[in-house]
Amino acid sequence: MRGIAEELDRAPALGFDRVGAVEMTLTPIGAGDFHGSIEEIARAATEIGGEYFHVTNSLGARITAEVYRREPRPRRRRWFS
Repeated sequence: MRGIAEELDRAPALGFDRVGAVEMTLTPIGAGDFHGSIEEIARAATEIGGEYFHVTNSLGARITAEVYRREPRPRRRRWFS
């Protein structure tokens, strides 16, 4: 797994499993450091088992993000002769 989850520009359509959501409430001081807040969201997303996240709400004093990971690839059967 990666050290920190990556932010997606759009919500994924296919190939990802939703892990959960991360929500963060900002203080007036924290609202000035938006990039630092996104980094905290990325760390929280990683802690719950996510590899990627998509911010769904960033208006006001609360940031909400959906957390995803890639779907496992189906195993191919190998027949040995």
